Amino acid sequence: HMSQRSGGSYYVDDVVVNCGSTPSITVSTNSLTGFTYVVGSGPSAVQSFTVEGADLAGDITVTAPTNYEISASNSPFSASSPITLSQVGGAVATTTIYVRLTGGLLVGTYNSQDIVCASAGASSENVTCSGDVTSLQTITTGTVLGSPFCVGNGATEAVSVPYTISGTFAATNDFTAE
Repeated sequence: HMSQRSGGSYYVDDVVVNCGSTPSITVSTNSLTGFTYVVGSGPSAVQSFTVEGADLAGDITVTAPTNYEISASNSPFSASSPITLSQVGGAVATTTIYVRLTGGLLVGTYNSQDIVCASAGASSENVTCSGDVTSLQTITTGTVLGSPFCVGNGATEAVSVPYTISGTFAATNDFTAE
């Protein structure tokens, strides 16, 4: 608002002076869940999120936790950490980051592990990953339908013979009976 008072003086009020913007990093989600595979058959399927930045003084670095891998490409997935996203004029365009649970892990739960997106002067954004490596599956019961058997006086009768078999599936989905 500007007004004139006597003597030719002008007065200005309600002035907003912007001395600079706050650097920011934005991620599309703060959580990725459901990473899983059967022991010996990893890595897990790939999931993704996007990251972008505004009013930045430096590049964004995206750093994976120990049990997860990140890639800037999914075809092919090429694990690398950290990934550097270059800023141009203070901005990082929306960029997809691909994530998977690392292969070769032991049976267990791999939860609450953070991918960190950081840039100088900006608040970091984390994407928390959760997943697990499961044990091999076991088959334990079944029934065999047998051919007709002699039951006496030359009569035949079909019979069922129950059985139990135990074993495990290998990473190649081959079943080994024990």
